Amino acid sequence: MSRLVCVLAASLLAAACAVPLDPPPSGPPDGDGPPRPGGVLRLGSPEDPRTLDPARGYDTVSWSFEQMLFNTLVNYDAGTNIVPELAASWTMSPDGHLVSFTLRPDVRFTTGRPFTAADVKYS
Repeated sequence: MSRLVCVLAASLLAAACAVPLDPPPSGPPDGDGPPRPGGVLRLGSPEDPRTLDPARGYDTVSWSFEQMLFNTLVNYDAGTNIVPELAASWTMSPDGHLVSFTLRPDVRFTTGRPFTAADVKYS
């Protein structure tokens, strides 16, 4: 009798594991249609950023937000190579103490004002 109970219990357990979950919701897939301006972007974060000032944000959370909000003169590609971002090119002095950047001419702020060397110096 106890062997029959064990086989029955194992069969019920296996049947319970095989029950399908709720079917996936029907409807249009996310991102259907052309992009449109406006809306809200919600991001998950373990905590609020301490600052959004790139000159002062050294913690991981602040840095993550700053990377999404601000561009830099150069950045890294998927590896460890330095690639241009706001800079079109750059040269380094022979002693390695001075880097001269040529800025991209097509960069503008959201107001439409051109990006200049004075902006780099200020920031």
